[in-house]
Amino acid sequence: MVASRHSPSTRMPRTTVGRVNASYTCRSPDRSDFDEDDLFEEELCELKESVEEARGARRADVLKILDEPKAIVAVEVLWQGRETEPTLQKIDPLWAWLFSHRKGLLQADGEGYYDRSGHILKVE
Repeated sequence: MVASRHSPSTRMPRTTVGRVNASYTCRSPDRSDFDEDDLFEEELCELKESVEEARGARRADVLKILDEPKAIVAVEVLWQGRETEPTLQKIDPLWAWLFSHRKGLLQADGEGYYDRSGHILKVE
């Protein structure tokens, strides 16, 4: 399980920088033969690219976990003038349930990665 929380305003374009342990090639899906598996692989590829740019003690752990997911739970927050913290608190029960019942990470754009113990890797 990889849970991803982002809003359109915080999603940034990603590029590969520096030395990496593995090579990832992202591509835009060809709409003529696009399927859900392509979407899953494309999202994982983008997540891996963002981790490649990060510096931190748990970077290798996060990359290893990103090689294992069988599902992605993606939540896009539609702010519509709402305040950040009260809005995000409304979806906290979802993260709590996922961490209690599934193995995986939470990725938050502009923040990085969390496991059930807390923040483990900053990714900008």
